[in-house]
Amino acid sequence: MDEIKNTQQVLVAVPQTTREDFLNWIVTNCASYKWPKGAIECIDPDKTRLVFLWGNRFKGYAEGGWTAKVNGTHKVTVNKNEVQIKDGTPYSGSLPQVEFDLLVINDNQATPYWAKDFTKVGFNGANFQPEAYVSAAGGTIEGDNLGNSLTSWMKYGNEITDDFLIPIATDLSTNTAMAYLALNVLPAEVIQKSMDMFSSMKFDSRDVGVTSRNSVTEDPTPVLVPFYLLEFQFEGKSWRLAMMADKRGNVRGQVPPVKNADKITPEEIVEEEMPGKIKQAKMIKWGWILAILLLFVVNFTVAVVYLIAWFIGYWFFKKPIKDRIKELRNQEADDSRRTAELLRKQLLKK
Repeated sequence: MDEIKNTQQVLVAVPQTTREDFLNWIVTNCASYKWPKGAIECIDPDKTRLVFLWGNRFKGYAEGGWTAKVNGTHKVTVNKNEVQIKDGTPYSGSLPQVEFDLLVINDNQATPYWAKDFTKVGFNGANFQPEAYVSAAGGTIEGDNLGNSLTSWMKYGNEITDDFLIPIATDLSTNTAMAYLALNVLPAEVIQKSMDMFSSMKFDSRDVGVTSRNSVTEDPTPVLVPFYLLEFQFEGKSWRLAMMADKRGNVRGQVPPVKNADKITPEEIVEEEMPGKIKQAKMIKWGWILAILLLFVVNFTVAVVYLIAWFIGYWFFKKPIKDRIKELRNQEADDSRRTAELLRKQLLKK
């Protein structure tokens, strides 16, 4: 009765996604993992639970800067001269002051271990209900609000607000006017005059990062944060997959490991399968250097003939290695497609 009494006035964040969304995200995020045979068949989607964890609501302001890299090569004509912006070119800009309203779960002894990874993530709350909503939605409450409930924010506050600002930074980095200004491609006055044109254009960026500072403007208040949790048994052990019930679809948890899967990458597998060919390819890799010596010691014709012979030989030794690596990569892609199909049939009944 004490727990119910204490939670009567606590706000409960309403899930922004559905149970089916969660299962779809598992299919999307976990198909690339190597699953042991039979493990997927052990998952019962009907055991998906809606779990609410104790946390706090933080309101305040954040600002800072963003960085990004050019994705692909871009070309723009400036004063009838073509300017090429190379792939990977870094550029940056500032973030405007943004108001945040974030829910952060507790990090204490009562926090379930499956939820520990989520202590660094903020839930962007919008719709709240009283505590009675938990039962009405078929959810359960785990953990408690004892001890220092602000530990997560004290440890990871900057990281949490950085994560909150990433979508804003991504939008800014893909804004063509912002990109051209940051890359010094066009003067600010030209961009200002052509803003209508730039508003419909997008600039490809990648590796977006944020460095922010934040200020909490109100006292934190207790809140319950929703998660979807799916537990299953495989070979006598319990495994869990979880997702904060927001719109980002970050699935975290554990997938049973494949036994004796010491070799992970195709390159590692090929090194074990074809040690002789790998050794031969390494031995003749630097053979082209001899062509330079022949050029000075003998003559140009002999050097060219040797270089052609070396290239053919090196290609001959490398081809089966490259073909095998390609075959293994295609096999990995096929395995991922099969895993996704198995997960889809098991979890979504499709």
